[in-house]
Formats: sequence, C-alpha cells, structure tokens
Amino acid sequence: MRYDKNFEIIMDYTLKIEGGFNYRKNDLGGRTDKGITQSTYNAWRKKKGLPLKDVKGIDEAKQLYYEEFWLPSGASKVEDLREGYMLFDMAINSGPNEAIKLYNQANGNIYEFIKYRKKFYDNLVNNKPNQKEFQNGWYNRLNIIENNINDMINKGYYVPPYSKDITPYDSKFNNENLNS
Repeated sequence: MRYDKNFEIIMDYTLKIEGGFNYRKNDLGGRTDKGITQSTYNAWRKKKGLPLKDVKGIDEAKQLYYEEFWLPSGASKVEDLREGYMLFDMAINSGPNEAIKLYNQANGNIYEFIKYRKKFYDNLVNNKPNQKEFQNGWYNRLNIIENNINDMINKGYYVPPYSKDITPYDSKFNNENLNS
C-alpha cells in the first residue's frame, strides 16, 4: 500500500511514542501494542473479513493507522505537517471525532490545540478518577510531540511560512523591516 509523504514522516515519530505491547489494569484501552488497542484491532479485522487475532505482535499497524486514524481524522488534508501530526495523534489517543472537534475549536492553532487537549485530559480524569495515573503520561506525550515538531522543522520536513520573517530578535532586523 502507498501512503502519502506526510503520513510516512509522522508514522516514524508515532511508532516511537507508542512503543510495544502494554497492558495495565486501569487503562481504558486494555491490551495495546504499537498504540493499537485489542478492540480497535478486532473491529478493523472484522471490517476486512479477517479472523480475529491477538494484538500482541501486530504487523498491520501502519495500514490500520492510515485507514482508521489518518484518513478519518482529516490529517491527510491538512497542509501544515505540524497540525496534521497533532490531529492524527489526538485521533489515535481519543478517536477521530474527538480529534476533529478539538482541532476545529483550536482553529488549527497547534498551541491552542495543546491547551484543549490538556483540558480534555483534565476532564477525563475528573469524570473517571481512576485515570489520574495516566495524566502525567498524556502531558509528557504532548511535550514529546512538541519536540518532534521542532525536529521535523530542523530536519527540513516542514518549513513554517513565517520562517523567513525578520523579527526584532534577528541580527538583520532594523526599523525598515517593519514597513516591508
């Protein structure tokens, strides 16, 4: 299967965050491998007419991410790699519908998106106190994503439209830049 360039770039970062097999008693996702829950894997295999299989050792993670999170979240249609990454990651973390809702509330602003995600996590913990043990991990995930976004820019995967702007902090700044 062929995937678009942004998805390929973002998947490298995503798989590093998600890690391997995990099963913790209070985790709402249950048994998870490479960030994919057993229930998501079951539903995906059923949809494809395939027999159910243990998520541990999943080898179709990339295809499942593409079909169930990348495309439905709309991340494939977002030009800004950073926004697409945030949208996709939220879709993985809480489903495409929640991701789209928060993305729209944030008006595509990644820093507002982060604030809304933190608020989402706080509300989740308030409504389900047994999820408190995961809150720091969710916040850490956001920090990792911010670092990954900076890495994407540093590696030249994405060049922000404002990157050529001269600001008062640049050595080439002079008052004439204000009127250009």
